[in-house]
Amino acid sequence: MMANPYKKTEVWRSNISKGLLANRIFVRGEELAYLVGVYIGDGNIIRQGQGRRNYFRAKVKSLAFASSIHYALRSVIGYARIRQDKYGYYEVRGYSRELVEYLAFWRENPLMAYEHVEDHLCKHYPYVFIRGFYESEGSLLVKRHINHYHRTLRMVNTDTRKITAVERALQSIGFKTTVFPSQDKRSNRKTMHILIVLGGMEELQRFFTVINPCIKGWR
Repeated sequence: MMANPYKKTEVWRSNISKGLLANRIFVRGEELAYLVGVYIGDGNIIRQGQGRRNYFRAKVKSLAFASSIHYALRSVIGYARIRQDKYGYYEVRGYSRELVEYLAFWRENPLMAYEHVEDHLCKHYPYVFIRGFYESEGSLLVKRHINHYHRTLRMVNTDTRKITAVERALQSIGFKTTVFPSQDKRSNRKTMHILIVLGGMEELQRFFTVINPCIKGWR
């Protein structure tokens, strides 16, 4: 949960490619940056057409993660709901045409959005932007060797533009990274792009201290 008081930030969503007029929405900038990170990882937006309600939705296994999304949604749009389905997943949903339109811009071109959205939202709030994406797509892999453990902090996505946006955010706060593609030759799945945070235990500890994800991802 984000405890500090935040100034409301005026954010403009301009869809340059379609030449649409900008839609102005008033939000809490830090929570919106967190939702963007979640959205380009695990989130979805549903656009139901004229006269019907549009909404943001995330379906996750962790109650702590679901509660964090729920808090951010309530802060941004004033209302959100959370419920558990019969399979044990938690669905968080919030209805807002303005939020859906803003996130749609990120879906169309996440790298352009990161570089050109006025006020550079996720550049102002890189920590929570990274937190949202890590909680969606990140993990800390732990492998045991003969006399020590090797730990790898990684984030994975099929969209290289999303990975690049997150990598730039990480680099802006001093982390060193590398990205490489990985594909299972036995399947027809899309190529996975794996973002690795470089460094030893000191850097891993710094990541978990400054990003402070609710899901640590130890495996």
